[in-house]
Amino acid sequence: MNSAESNTSKTQPVTKNSSTVVTSQVNVATPAPMSDEHVVAKGETLFSIAKNFGLSVDELKKRNNLSVDTIAVGQKLVIK
Repeated sequence: MNSAESNTSKTQPVTKNSSTVVTSQVNVATPAPMSDEHVVAKGETLFSIAKNFGLSVDELKKRNNLSVDTIAVGQKLVIK
């Protein structure tokens, strides 16, 4: 899980004889909020960034007019 995601705990209540009993707890990963830009961090690749934002590498390259797979730390990429 990356730093842009967070864990949210949700309980699943079950009603029995007019009383609520918590039977289990489920952790739900929340995806990173959609933003217009992403700044490349050390260790990131086009593949990892595309995956985090639900895009294909080709779509991410197209949105940023990239003809090669090389990106640099600190580079701003258009996401939307």
